[in-house]
Amino acid sequence: MGGKLCGCFSARRGDPLLIYRYGKAVKSDEMMHFAAYLLNGKKPYATMGNDAFRSLQSLLCYNDLERVIPKHDIPDVTWYSETEFCYMHNKDGLFLATKGGFNNESHNHNDVGTFSLFVNTTPVFIDAGVGTYTKKTFSSDRYTIWTMQSDYHNLPVINGISQKFGQRYKAMNTTCNEKKYTFSTDIAGAYPTTAKVKSWIRSYTLDGRKLTITDNYVLNELLVANQINFLTWGKVTFFSG
Repeated sequence: MGGKLCGCFSARRGDPLLIYRYGKAVKSDEMMHFAAYLLNGKKPYATMGNDAFRSLQSLLCYNDLERVIPKHDIPDVTWYSETEFCYMHNKDGLFLATKGGFNNESHNHNDVGTFSLFVNTTPVFIDAGVGTYTKKTFSSDRYTIWTMQSDYHNLPVINGISQKFGQRYKAMNTTCNEKKYTFSTDIAGAYPTTAKVKSWIRSYTLDGRKLTITDNYVLNELLVANQINFLTWGKVTFFSG
């Protein structure tokens, strides 16, 4: 996965040269081998974007990255208890990324409780990531951008209310059961009091070729029908009964 490490999981692949540079800086052999793995036998390519310094630094690493052996060993479960990120992978080709956390992280999106699901490296339930950075992206209007809103992060709209920005809007009682491939978090605290939600426990369980998503919730009052949102890639087929 590319994109930022906190806030959201982007469906776009990361820049191998940038990943290699970061791995070299923090002395992570795993990241440097992963950068070579992402190249998939191709030559490194430095993108010439708006950041000339980043592009020039990437060019300096060009020859070094070419000599790195491609390698990527995916652990079954990786759990970061402090940031409340959980990654699960199984032999059936499913990769699940989930998070708890709070809505004032670095490069924040309002996405407490979100998830992404990859099937054989293809993103199926996705995070749109970010658009092109503009002045609006880092202004007081940031959360008027649709990619920053919880409605577009595989999360519910509760009583017509979406998640809000701020460190006090956070997950509670977040757990990861590494043996049962289960992640659970109470996302009620990520919504303002106007949502009138006492608890909303969102759980994910990876089992073979199946992902089970469970919502157990208690509302102080029901004002309007709740809405469950999913952002998907490809054709969606619904089954009933």
